Amino acid sequence: MQDLISALIQKHIHSNNDVSDYHFERVHGGFNGVIYRVSDADSNVYAAKIANRDARRRAWREYTITHSLHKADITNISPKGLYLQDNVSKLGGDVVISTWLDGDRLAKPPDENQHDTWKVILETLASLRQILPDRVDTNLPNAVGYVRNPIDMMAVVRDRLSRLPEGQSGQLMYEQVSDLVDNLNRIIPHQWQNEPPLCLVHNDTNPSNMLLHDGKISLVDWEGAGWSDPTFDIANIISNWRSFHFSDEHYHWLAETYANLSSDETAPLRIMTYATIQNVHWVVMYSRYLRTASENSIKGVLSPNKDHWREYQMKYCYRARRLLKLE
Repeated sequence: MQDLISALIQKHIHSNNDVSDYHFERVHGGFNGVIYRVSDADSNVYAAKIANRDARRRAWREYTITHSLHKADITNISPKGLYLQDNVSKLGGDVVISTWLDGDRLAKPPDENQHDTWKVILETLASLRQILPDRVDTNLPNAVGYVRNPIDMMAVVRDRLSRLPEGQSGQLMYEQVSDLVDNLNRIIPHQWQNEPPLCLVHNDTNPSNMLLHDGKISLVDWEGAGWSDPTFDIANIISNWRSFHFSDEHYHWLAETYANLSSDETAPLRIMTYATIQNVHWVVMYSRYLRTASENSIKGVLSPNKDHWREYQMKYCYRARRLLKLE
């Protein structure tokens, strides 16, 4: 794979689509990485991802988890990590090479009445519950969003609030953000009666990370995945700003359907609790981004957009205030 890495460097720096025996097509770019579809002279197709370097160890996590899934013969929900190279200085990040997955990326969540598509999504996420620590022979990490009970999540929210500078961030003052966290702390349960299972979660279940192919859903972008409470993936769907237009009935349908698919009667309570915490968490995070974000070192990665962050800071704030019954 080293020759592919060398070609990737030439492509990314000089923007030539054809380098040596490889053809490159840029297919996705976000705030933390750039992805290319790469085909070679033998008609092999790969995904080449240049990932931002940070404490999350994005490329390492994605390679390790997807490689381990395929090694455990769990091949229908993710690409397979093939090669990892840390700290490619000419690219400004780490590189992971994976198999290419065919499918149509979901541009947005399915409509409320598209129950068949929603059920396929929920079936895929419920299938992750079979992936327990003793199912894989690699020491996989906890998810970036590791959670076993609400107090775990609250500790993360309070830690991130502690790193928010005093004063105004976007349209909110520090005291307004802190007040949301205090109100959240008063209304949520802090501990479950029984600790939930620990299994693999994807941790970033927004539609752009879902591929629909032949009636099945597979997941890409595993850079935050790891061990956690499996209901966190459903909470992530519900708390994502792309889902704010759904009715409360649909949120509960998602939670109840997932509970039935996974035979987990306590799942709806955990899902809705985590989703509420996540909404407040995103108010804190967008407030921090507006004060402390730095430029990315990878060429072609999206630059910080403070107008975007102000908009979504308030989307999450309004939603959080409604959930906390402050309006």
